[in-house]
Amino acid sequence: LDWIVSEKDAFKMASEENTVMFVVDACDLTYLPQIRETDPDALAAFDGFSARRRDQAKAQAAFETLYDQRVAAAERFGRRMACGARLTACITAGGHVNVTAPFTGAKSWEDVKAVSCGSAHVLALHGDGSVSADGNDVQGCCFVSHWKNVTDVLAGKYHSLGLTEDGHVLFAGWNLHGQGNVEIWENIILLRGTDTFTVGMDRQGKLTVAGERLPFDPEKLQGDAWRDLVDISVSAHHIAGLRRDGRVVFLGDICCGDPAALQAEIGRWRGVRAIASGNGYVVGLCDGGHVVAAG
Repeated sequence: LDWIVSEKDAFKMASEENTVMFVVDACDLTYLPQIRETDPDALAAFDGFSARRRDQAKAQAAFETLYDQRVAAAERFGRRMACGARLTACITAGGHVNVTAPFTGAKSWEDVKAVSCGSAHVLALHGDGSVSADGNDVQGCCFVSHWKNVTDVLAGKYHSLGLTEDGHVLFAGWNLHGQGNVEIWENIILLRGTDTFTVGMDRQGKLTVAGERLPFDPEKLQGDAWRDLVDISVSAHHIAGLRRDGRVVFLGDICCGDPAALQAEIGRWRGVRAIASGNGYVVGLCDGGHVVAAG
């Protein structure tokens, strides 16, 4: 199961085989016009959904409706889609990339397996493990053409990260907050991050963090509750971890509300298979396809 989280949390996409599910942040539909321009039918289920309505029940109902209907957007968008502050990118069925920005280099890319967007640049992972970049090369964030044997890419606001086959992490761009201090990391199998920090998960399900502006105490990630993880999700305000037993752990804050109450609510979740986060909420996809949300 693969989750793509927008930089401004405008929407999230999860794909499993031919199933695509969107969770739209009801208070920030910044990218909705761009998505509809790319594919007018992709988010038809959200017609009439108020951009000002903060109704968790309706958001969850919309999510479950899209899940049940098995929206055909997977076939239209290809295998992966991502968005940044001012652009979106999606892979076509032929392995090319469509970008909603005036980039010329991206048009010639082939055999693309994954994409990730920063504020004004896009990364593409090719089938041979090489990486391409196009866009605004702030502080060298697009200097990735020499990367080899990469299995995943992650673009921040003005930086780029690559995960290699042997578990090391590559970095290019602006290391303003120390989020690029990853050169000694080993055995990493999963990368997540924001503009100010990076989190890596190793093969034992343990976490390593780089960055100076953390919304949580990194020492708490070494506790027993944060062991045996299978997935992590981060926002500018918090980190959530999915345990192998289907429970979810949480550290940090949200935009509003009581962090302790939120942590307790999330702690009661069971049978969770996938998680995603926005600055104001955490969402879990559970056994049977139902959704839980907090925030």
